[in-house]
Amino acid sequence: MEVVTFRPTSRQIALLVTSVAVLAIAALAILVPHYAAGARLASAVFSWGLAAAIGVPLLGWALLRYKRAFTECSPAGIRSRGLSREWQCDWADVREIAIRRSSNPRGPNTYTVIVTTVSGDRLLLGMPVRGGLMPDADFEAKAARIRAYWQAAIGAQPAVGTPVPVVVGGSPPIRRQTVQRLCVEVVLLAAVITVPFTIRGSGPALLARLGGGQQGSFTARTFTCGTTCYWIGDFTPGQGGPQRTGLAMAPGARIGHGGQLVAAVYMGNGRVIYPAGGGPNWVPLALVLLVIVVCLVPTTAWIISWRRRIRREPVLDYGHAVPPTPRRPEQATTSYRPVLVLALVIVVSTIGGAALGYAANLVPASPAPNTIACAEYLAWLEAQPTPGSSNVSPELLAAATQDATGQVQIDLATLSGDITADIAPGGMGGLVGAVTVLDDMEAVDAACRPVV
Repeated sequence: MEVVTFRPTSRQIALLVTSVAVLAIAALAILVPHYAAGARLASAVFSWGLAAAIGVPLLGWALLRYKRAFTECSPAGIRSRGLSREWQCDWADVREIAIRRSSNPRGPNTYTVIVTTVSGDRLLLGMPVRGGLMPDADFEAKAARIRAYWQAAIGAQPAVGTPVPVVVGGSPPIRRQTVQRLCVEVVLLAAVITVPFTIRGSGPALLARLGGGQQGSFTARTFTCGTTCYWIGDFTPGQGGPQRTGLAMAPGARIGHGGQLVAAVYMGNGRVIYPAGGGPNWVPLALVLLVIVVCLVPTTAWIISWRRRIRREPVLDYGHAVPPTPRRPEQATTSYRPVLVLALVIVVSTIGGAALGYAANLVPASPAPNTIACAEYLAWLEAQPTPGSSNVSPELLAAATQDATGQVQIDLATLSGDITADIAPGGMGGLVGAVTVLDDMEAVDAACRPVV
């Protein structure tokens, strides 16, 4: 009898490669604009991007395993390698070979070949496989050839035209340690994917927590609300240097009124100032990094032990010469429980990562200039003792004019100039000056009040 080997078809490998590439492109196209460019996408679109990012390494791992998958039938026995490690078994120790059908209510069924040994072990062949991204039109013929090879090797006479028996389920039991490792790896993967989502909002806060940045004080000027509410004010360095105006305070500072002075840290990242100690925004990134470190410890230990075990015992032998290791009842579980546990971990990790990413971006990393300018203008407006007066807290109006852009800046500059002309000796003064200033204020109100 000649040696017969079954390997993945070129179409199966091509579909896996294409799927990995499509998922990677989709994840980059959705997540990079969402977090790097600050684009706000719909929650459904973001969820698809996050799912694609999680699917890329998982599907990539399956691709690498299937590229090396095979099943070899020789006169001595059968040998195979698929998603799990390589194993071999003598033909005399095989009790049955059947097709296993795994039902999928939302997609095509998956068909594999399962070998049952005389000692009760159920061994899954790495090849052939049919279903989903692994189509194979010759699957039944390959399964029939493997079964006929076994019957010929043991001297049995198969009935002519007898199809290969099909069983539903019948998957090999999964060890509890395998499920635990899968859960840890999925959590590690979700945490690694979450890092880029939290680093923009939480990274500077974590550096501030660790003592980085320029220390100083923050003077609150006005309270503004957009997607969230925050204080805008000025930063004065503690060791000297230029004062910075129109900065947004990240969450964590206890500010009760305008003009209040609080300790702050400037990290040089746009127009955001952080309270001394970083505030609470450093927590999401710190938690994600902690999860990565905690998961990397057992992962590293498993990789080291796996490499040592592979060198010592490269192939699991289920032949009669080496009796299979007895399986304790607590080491095996049904085929459904690991899937449910793994699905639950993926869902929790995905929701947790999305929540951390959202929490880290409550305060915009770079508030719009006109948002700050309008907040300073309204603070100046509220500082006037009466509607008719307009010369109190001129520094707020000057800061608003400096921070604004476009038409808002033009309107604020016009208002500032008319106020200066109105109160200057020999200026417009009187009713004409007041009406001009009020007209200018209406123009600014029309641009600012809908924003705030």
